[in-house]
This record gives sequence, C-alpha cells and structure tokens, in this order.
Amino acid sequence: MTDAVELLIGGSIYAGWTEFRVTRSMDRAAGDFDLTVSERWPGRTEAWRILPFAETEIRLGGDPVLKGYVDVVEPETDAKTHRVRIRGRSRTCDLVDCTPELRGTEFRGSTLPAIARALAQPFGIDVVTEAPDGAPFGVEAKEKTDTAWATIERLGRLRGVICHDDEQGRLVLTRAGERRAAGSLELGRNLLAASARIDVSKRFSRYVSMTQRQTGAAVSRDGDGDAEDSEEAEQPNAGVQVSVTGVATDPDVPRYRPKIFRAEGAGDTAFAQQRAVWAAATARAKSLQVDATVQGWRKADGALWRLNELVKIQADWLRLDHDLLVIGTEFTLGQGGRRTKLVLTPKEALLPEPLKPARTGRGGARGSYNDIIANSGRLPS
Repeated sequence: MTDAVELLIGGSIYAGWTEFRVTRSMDRAAGDFDLTVSERWPGRTEAWRILPFAETEIRLGGDPVLKGYVDVVEPETDAKTHRVRIRGRSRTCDLVDCTPELRGTEFRGSTLPAIARALAQPFGIDVVTEAPDGAPFGVEAKEKTDTAWATIERLGRLRGVICHDDEQGRLVLTRAGERRAAGSLELGRNLLAASARIDVSKRFSRYVSMTQRQTGAAVSRDGDGDAEDSEEAEQPNAGVQVSVTGVATDPDVPRYRPKIFRAEGAGDTAFAQQRAVWAAATARAKSLQVDATVQGWRKADGALWRLNELVKIQADWLRLDHDLLVIGTEFTLGQGGRRTKLVLTPKEALLPEPLKPARTGRGGARGSYNDIIANSGRLPS
C-alpha cells in the first residue's frame, strides 16, 4: 500500500508534503495537525489557495486520520523557494473554543450523551457513545460563559467517561478499552525507539478519602429503605451529617507520604473506601508513561494505529514486557520517513472514579476496586 499524504479542501487534493504531523490524545478534545508544503502543486503553475477557516480532511493512504479546520496559514518565500506551513485542529475544536448560545442554562433529568449532543449540535458535531449512558443528572446548571467542552469534560468525570475526538471529527464518549491492537511492539523488530518516564511525585503511602453521609438515611435490614427497618431512623440525631473515611495504601512508597482528600458528593463508608483505593490505584498507574516510536503508520494488520487499544511492548533495557494502553498517537513524515509515536500507559490509569452508591449502608468496600491495587500500574521490577 502506498501511504500518500493527502489534504482535501473544497474538493481539491493537495500533496507534495515535505513535513507532516497529526497528533491525537485521549486527554484532549481536539487533535491537531501541522503541515509544511511547497506552494505550488507538482505539475501545475497556479499557486495553492489554502486559507484559514477552510474545512479539511487529512488522509493517509486513503484512510481518514483527521477532519477539521485550518487555523493558521504561514506562507514563506525567498529567491529560490516558496513554502506554506498550515496548522489546524479537529472539528471538535469549536467545542473547546466556543460558548454555545442555548435557550436555557439547565439540563434536567438528562444523561451525559444527551447533554453532550445538545452542546455539540449547534456546531454540527456528531457524538459517538462507547460507554454506558449512566444515571441521568438531576438538575445540572451550565454557566453562560462555560465552553461546551468545559461542561462535557466536567460531567464526563462525574460519570467516569473519557471524552476525545476521532478520525471523523466526532466527539467520542468512552472508557479505557479492551480492544487489542494487532501485533506487538518489540525492540529490534518494529520498535525503533522507546523511552519511559517514571514520575512518583504524585504517589503517596496512604490515601484517606473523606466524605459525609446522613444518619438514618440508609441503614436498612431488608433493603427497602423505609423507616420501619432503619436502625438509625429512630435515633434522636437522625438526619445529622456524619463524616466517614476510607483508607488505602501504596506499599511501594517507602516513606511516610499521607494524602487526605474529600471525595466528590456524599456517600457511605463503602463509597469512601472505594474512592481511596481508586486514588491509590490510578496514581500508581499514572506514574508510568512510555513513548514508543515505530516505523510507518500502520499495525501488523495494515490498519492505522488508533487510540484506546492495548498493545504488548517488549524492551529489555527498559525492563518492559507489559500490555499498555495507547493514549496518544502522532503520525509524522520528515527526514526519517514515515513514523508513528505512541504514548502508552497502564490501562488502570484511566479507571473511572467510583460513583456515589444509589443507597448507602454499612459495610466495607464493595466492587472490584480492592483487587485493582494489587495488580494495576505496577512498575517493571
């Protein structure tokens, strides 16, 4: 397959690139591109007419990699050459930059996908849902000056959802995936270079999560939550806000480094414990990031590298033999030819935050979070 780089603008295809870069990441709403080209189309005499605000599509070997708009045009000339540098972003850039003019500023009983679609619709941006809708928000207010992205990203965190763009310029609501990339990364075979960054500045020996619950609201014998089977509802201080805490530790932090924080929203002891274990597990996973450079833009199956795929990386000198998640891609063309830089991290770095339980009660931590800290985000040993 010939991986020609094509820029489509207004029905015309532009080629002849000297330098090229397209970057996308799971922690950003909009991917971006940076192209340097000769000003004249090969074989033609007329100058290229590429202007700011132009709607664009970038293709690699016929496969779309980014749809968006031209933000910056930088023409350059000297006695012998003419060049143009073009920079731009995905269509979702308007969600980042702009404040939609809506009739109201409140969303009542709406799910995250419904709110995202309402905010994206004025810009003609489609929303793709790959995560559960989650519970509807009761009343969610939007500040008039908030950008669309500020609201979507904030509500996404409350529902444990990651928001980013895709190759079609759509907004994707997702979670850390289980999809595996074809093949693996192995130094000396398809992996040209790799570097690891191990940053423990945000890891702590002890995590204490603080929250509050209302007495008499939820401790029930048969689970229906009525006053007859609630032990605390009959107490004189029923309805009082009581502080509860959860504690988790990171056994690989060798010195005393405690972290006390407040969990978002009210909950019971189980919720506070889940929140503490989540904080420890994700901090551990986020402390490792790997940059891997491969030749070409495609995986073993011929498809372009994509975000949110698990891939096995083997690099003995870095003591890496792990499955890591692709959270960033950068396609480049330059003096070194076609290359892809992948940003990798343990999947557990993107675990959704524990949500407030629908009904509070006594007991220890529930769910699978207790199992995570033993296995997730562990650095190579």
